Amino acid sequence: KISVIDDSIESHQALPPTVDTMTLEEAMAMTDSKGRVYGDMTNDELSKYAYGINKALRGGELDNRRQETYLRKLQAIKLIDDARNNSGQSTLDLPAETGG
Repeated sequence: KISVIDDSIESHQALPPTVDTMTLEEAMAMTDSKGRVYGDMTNDELSKYAYGINKALRGGELDNRRQETYLRKLQAIKLIDDARNNSGQSTLDLPAETGG
């Protein structure tokens, strides 16, 4: 279980449920702010990216649209991780959250 991702999604339940409608193909095609495709990223890269997104979400200074975008990105990372895990690839090693 990727708790840092799951906790972020669960803590923002007031947002529209668009994060639940993503396919694996959509997740793999999603890009980061530099245009890098998620499906081409290593588990380590996705892990670091997820940590940064989670930190931004916990900061509480994002408008609803930005929160929804970040939650969608986390959902994409989780879908990719689940697919890689089911195919025998190692799962993401997300860093533990530090207080705050």
